[in-house]
Amino acid sequence: MGAFDDKQTLLSSLNRIGLVITAIVFAFLAIALTVISTAFTSTLTTTSTNYWQCLNQTSFNRSVCTQGVDPFPSGPEQAFIPSKVVIGRLARLNYKMFISLSASIPTPLTEAKHFTVPIHYALLGFETIGAANTTEIPELTSSVNVKFDCDKGACTTDLQLPQTIEYNFYTFTILPESFPKGLIIDPTLIVQTSNKIFTLCELFWRTSFIVIGSIQLCVFLICMRKERYQDWLFEQTCTGFLLYFLILFNNPMVYLEYQFRNWFFSLISSVMESFAIGYLLFYFLVVFDSLRKNMKAMNMKSLWLGFLVPRIVFCSIVAVAVGCFVFTQKVYDIKNLIAGTKNGVLITLGVLVILIVMTYTFWLFFSFIRTFTERKKLGEKGRRVIGFGIFTLIIVFVFTIVLTVLLFGGYDSSVFYLASIVYYNLYCFAMGFLMISYNKGVEQKKVKQFVIDNPSEIAMTVQDYGDDDEIIINEQVNEGVLNDEQISL
Repeated sequence: MGAFDDKQTLLSSLNRIGLVITAIVFAFLAIALTVISTAFTSTLTTTSTNYWQCLNQTSFNRSVCTQGVDPFPSGPEQAFIPSKVVIGRLARLNYKMFISLSASIPTPLTEAKHFTVPIHYALLGFETIGAANTTEIPELTSSVNVKFDCDKGACTTDLQLPQTIEYNFYTFTILPESFPKGLIIDPTLIVQTSNKIFTLCELFWRTSFIVIGSIQLCVFLICMRKERYQDWLFEQTCTGFLLYFLILFNNPMVYLEYQFRNWFFSLISSVMESFAIGYLLFYFLVVFDSLRKNMKAMNMKSLWLGFLVPRIVFCSIVAVAVGCFVFTQKVYDIKNLIAGTKNGVLITLGVLVILIVMTYTFWLFFSFIRTFTERKKLGEKGRRVIGFGIFTLIIVFVFTIVLTVLLFGGYDSSVFYLASIVYYNLYCFAMGFLMISYNKGVEQKKVKQFVIDNPSEIAMTVQDYGDDDEIIINEQVNEGVLNDEQISL
């Protein structure tokens, strides 16, 4: 790996202006595709239905409603009766459903009221509307304490029930144990489902990137076929694996996840994504470090135990932490990654991920500074340092800005992940193109050739390869004459 230090890639053949222009074009495409994929499509569709089941009118007017079911009676003789609402028709592309409860107050309150209502409920799924519309009251097997916050003319609650959609219709039946007397409310059931358009958009991007990624990998291998694998630069080898893992990151099993709605496929998806993210972090770190090392001079023990294994272990820890965080977020359906959650497991994993990422950032920054400091004594490698370094820095900077805007701009986790998918793919596509060998037009350096009159009297042997990337030479100084015979290209 990395046979010739004077070999160049298409990226390193660009001058600094060309690098900046290439990075700006990439950043523009990334931001444009991120906006197209996330900004114009909402992730959730909201519908609501009145829980006051008045049979002789549709609007809320208790004085003229002679028949019906009041789920929260307020009279002196409170009779709590199970109240059922039919939800549907739903599609599989709706994927997730979130049920919440709110209420309006006909007579505005003069002071705020806060109370908790124990509620028994049942959420059942049906394939047909006829089966859902049955008058039979199901057994209420689940319970939850719902906190009501009432002020002036409205009440809000903390009820939030997530449900993976497996049927076309659902019935939601509730039965409260108690309710404050004298408080009249008009309850409304709010149902939020995953937007089918957003789901189709995600599937479209994933499918497109799987196809384009496969084509990109084939093109990269075709362009590199003229060179032996042993003659590839180290960063070209890493880029080849990056394109392989890109296909895993796009998750070819995503259709099974939507079809079967099983936690196992969500776990597989999280493992694939976290593994690909871990390799991308490994890619940044190992390429920066390899550019200032003579990789071909390392034996297998030094290459693996001294160089690759420590970085593989650390990036594997990052991948495991990210995978656990993503899977936990999917299991608990956390829609906002920085607010709105009190889940202790997710908070702990989030803090762990932040600490590990900070450690990784420090390591990468140290490697970046050291590599750029030593670039002048790296010869032609210095061009590769400048090319990869400037391009990657601009890309990471823009990516950080995009994710920060999404994270603190009120966007939920689905938008966050879709934007990451788009950006990850674009970066890999760019590196797969820019890491192709490009030796045309590269001016070879002038080399002085020396002729030794008495070669037997001068001996120079490589004694060791230092940890600071310096070749330690044992020179035996004897009498000899060096004549500068000629300069050749």
